[in-house]
Amino acid sequence: MCAPASLQGAPCRGGGASPCAAVRQKVNTGSKTVQKQRRTGAVREEHDRQAYALGSGGFFLGVKKCVLDEALLPVSGQLGEPGRSFGWVSRGLPLPPTGGSYAVEFVDKSHVFILAYIDPYGRAFSTEKPLTIPPAREPDLLFSKDTAASLTGRSNGFVRIREQLGETRDVARFSCASNAYELLDSWYDFGRYRAGLSYEDAMTRAYLAFVHRPSLGSVPVPSVGLTEVYRCLDNASFLASAKKLRDLFDRVGVDAALEPPALAESLMRWLDEAGLPGVLELGASDAAIRLVRTMRYAGTFYLSLEEDIGVSRKTIWALEGALNRFLLACERLDALATRAARATKEEISACDEELFETAAIQSIAELKAHDFPEATPGGEWDVRSKLGRAAELLRLPVRVDAKFRCDVASGLVALDLTAPGADLMPATTWMSDDDGAAGGHGLWMPVSTVAREAQAERYAFHLGLLLAAKAFEASPSIDRVELAVRFLGEEDSDLHDGGLLSAPMFPAYATVGLSRAAFEETDGFAFARASDPQSFFREAGARHFPDAIGSFVSVLVLPSAKLRRELPEIGKVPLSGFAAQALGVDDSTGMRINFDAALRRRGEDIADGVAQTTSASAAIRVVRQAQDAAQADFDERAINGCTRLMAALAEGKIDCEDQNAVVSCFLGADRCLTALGRAKTFAENDDVSQAVAVLQEAIAEAEALEGFVDTSLNARRAFDSYSSRVIYNLARRGDLPDPQAVRNDQSKYVELVPDSFYLCHLEVVRMLEHSFERSEEAVEYGRRSIAIAPTAGAGYRQLGRAYMLMGDMENAAQVLEECLRIAVQPNDIAMAYYQLAYVLWKLGRAEAGAACYAKSLATAPVMAMQATIELHELVEETGLPLPDQDKVDDTLVRLGVPLAPSKAVLDALERACVAAVDAGLFPVAQSILATRLRYRPDDALVNVLRSLD
Repeated sequence: MCAPASLQGAPCRGGGASPCAAVRQKVNTGSKTVQKQRRTGAVREEHDRQAYALGSGGFFLGVKKCVLDEALLPVSGQLGEPGRSFGWVSRGLPLPPTGGSYAVEFVDKSHVFILAYIDPYGRAFSTEKPLTIPPAREPDLLFSKDTAASLTGRSNGFVRIREQLGETRDVARFSCASNAYELLDSWYDFGRYRAGLSYEDAMTRAYLAFVHRPSLGSVPVPSVGLTEVYRCLDNASFLASAKKLRDLFDRVGVDAALEPPALAESLMRWLDEAGLPGVLELGASDAAIRLVRTMRYAGTFYLSLEEDIGVSRKTIWALEGALNRFLLACERLDALATRAARATKEEISACDEELFETAAIQSIAELKAHDFPEATPGGEWDVRSKLGRAAELLRLPVRVDAKFRCDVASGLVALDLTAPGADLMPATTWMSDDDGAAGGHGLWMPVSTVAREAQAERYAFHLGLLLAAKAFEASPSIDRVELAVRFLGEEDSDLHDGGLLSAPMFPAYATVGLSRAAFEETDGFAFARASDPQSFFREAGARHFPDAIGSFVSVLVLPSAKLRRELPEIGKVPLSGFAAQALGVDDSTGMRINFDAALRRRGEDIADGVAQTTSASAAIRVVRQAQDAAQADFDERAINGCTRLMAALAEGKIDCEDQNAVVSCFLGADRCLTALGRAKTFAENDDVSQAVAVLQEAIAEAEALEGFVDTSLNARRAFDSYSSRVIYNLARRGDLPDPQAVRNDQSKYVELVPDSFYLCHLEVVRMLEHSFERSEEAVEYGRRSIAIAPTAGAGYRQLGRAYMLMGDMENAAQVLEECLRIAVQPNDIAMAYYQLAYVLWKLGRAEAGAACYAKSLATAPVMAMQATIELHELVEETGLPLPDQDKVDDTLVRLGVPLAPSKAVLDALERACVAAVDAGLFPVAQSILATRLRYRPDDALVNVLRSLD
């Protein structure tokens, strides 16, 4: 291992920084100075380096030196330099008392250039002269030993370097047993000099490769193993990550001394096969494709198309699949004690194949829905949330898209699985040559189309059976699962993977009905999930290319489906237990928010009957029968509508076949809606007084003629969403603290008013807000608008603005803070914070005002431009710093400003969502869950939301 004492005749191995012919010697009492010449492309500037004589100055006894073969591989772009060699010297030069050695370049048989001091503790310090005391600084290279004890007596650790700015990073691993070192997981190719090294050999070779060689102009060695690849992928932009990866491999590719791990090379090959070059050629912005690591569930990569750049959904799946094949292969190879960074191409190919063939035998952890209350075990919410979580917990090399519908009471689940086709299966496989087992030689060979089609079918069927098994496991009430499997089509290129609630519109590849008996007899389809599933599907009666496109027909034809679509606006079901408590009402009518939904449905049914008649008298009879039914239901509006419609039919004013006209006549004119149109015309002609008069007249008529006024027994209210209805119901019973005024409605029967009646009040406030003479009138109508819709933000914001324009900032702040305590819609919240920011600023609470501006910007972009301008004006006027976006919520709490939506409100909405699903109030659940997901995202619950369509 060590060279003889004499270097005569020793071969020169490896490249250096300058040719020997450029060295001019000047002997000075046991040392000589060598002037290095400047050369284009070299990193080092021209300077003199001193060559030290070995054994001079009393160190001539016991000179110990070692020349290392191929210790410094040539640097790209520089000439090879015959006659140069590198190694180490441990005696023959001054050393600190602790001992050690020097990494050196041998000038001749008795002189060396010192490159670094290597102490006995795994540290190397760059230096050009001998040292007599240990360096008092951080080392340039460190063998950092693992602190965990090894049962085999082997020590392991990382080779760590310090870069110019002081940062450290690991560039290799080392292992040592019986004083023999091995350098592992490095992109630098040590070749046959990787193992069996002495301490001095290992330290010197590591220093030369990782510190000295880069200082001469070579590419810095990437971080250890696959660390550099993961560092490139640590970015929210996929395109930025892909560019970093491409740049990394381009840099490494020009240096013959660097060899990427085979798995890293496979990642780049998979990305190229997925179409990365074409995507990069589009020149899209980095924000066009978002890269996410779904740590909450599967922990895999997810790509989301954020801009329409002409990239198909299939390409997104393929690119994402390349990342996940890399990720899962890393984990699997590490688990097999074959470090992923050291895996051979043959091992990688076999592992990649296993990822696809064994995807359906993975175990899925039983996780509870995050931050959600428990539901009835085996109920609608429980089953849907379990299926939603199972879909998100799948750790797959290429994603699938699973949609489902279910009716637990009927024991039925319908699953629709969109799977990757043959062109998303592995395109190449490693074929070893005759010496492949021993030498690792071989070739990546293309996989045939037939083989890829068969693999795609197995992959889809396997995962379909896995999800079907999870459906049966979700509840013992599930007796049957209808499974439809389809392959991703070329035409599917919608932004963000299509609409959230959209159903697949291309035909299924196969459908099959699976029974609980089959599930139990086959131990959850275990054998079919682990082997070729074709025979199982055949025996189960699978149909290939069925005529029907709809996957959920079996659920949608059930009687419950119609009720779920119509409740709560049409029909009535009692509520009890958890549902009554969470929704704050005893039956479904207490969740209605649409003034004329039920009346319109009755009118449409009448129009259908009238259209089938052949005479006015026959049509009138149809309407009379409908009126009798309305009288039995005590529905005054329907009774009056029938009377109006019969009169119009008798006078010949309506064509019986014009169903829209029949429905409109039955519903009657909306005086408030008409008034809003007239008022707009007057306002556009600068006749604001007349516009206000029209609105006030319509309001008065609606109150007098239609009873849109509160009494001791009734409360007439409006709601802008199902969330606001839930908040009202719970606050009315005292289960939520705000708004406090609605507790006066606790003993009253709540009836709805049309939105137009509420909007008339808001318009009066808006039109009068600039009139100083009528400011009190504006405030009064603002208060009335809040009384009509106490859980809708618009009334509070309009009244707050009226107070602000009057100069009453204290009342403006109070009203806007009340708004924030009940608001749930992002635009409402953003606008309320924007208004409150200005009010607080003018009240002398500049810090609170700045925080409100920042909160508005973070919530929704509706007031972004104005909020940004005013925030900078506030900062310039007061000298305050711009708010730290990460600390805005803490600042608001500290300064006594309400956070919206409040935790109490969100918690209440979550309980209401669960209750609405179990009670079959799907429109209610959809609306509330969509609101909840805006503030507390959860991928599994997005699947639940899709299932409610």
